Amino acid sequence: MSTNQDVGAEDSRQLVVSSDCEHPANLIPELCRLFYHHGWVTGTGGGISIRKDQNVYVAPSGVQKERIKSSDLFVMALSTRQVLRAPPPPIKPSACTPLFYNAYAMRNAGA
Repeated sequence: MSTNQDVGAEDSRQLVVSSDCEHPANLIPELCRLFYHHGWVTGTGGGISIRKDQNVYVAPSGVQKERIKSSDLFVMALSTRQVLRAPPPPIKPSACTPLFYNAYAMRNAGA
């Protein structure tokens, strides 16, 4: 028997599952690997976020960039900053998250 919490967890998992290669859940891990292999980021350094519709996808802090998976991503509501989906602890959202939100709010940026 599933509880409301189980249903919520399943719904939130759907935020990071997509067959679309340009969906943020697929694009962020791919970009992190590419940035790492080009030497543009090292180890756990650097942050990345993509806005899609009313959701903000944020890469985690403290995870090797070349190893990030879609299941490591945070998804937050653009308007409220409420966390809609989070990986299990101890993973935390990027320390750059407030900067990303400023770009979205002040410049209507998409990524």
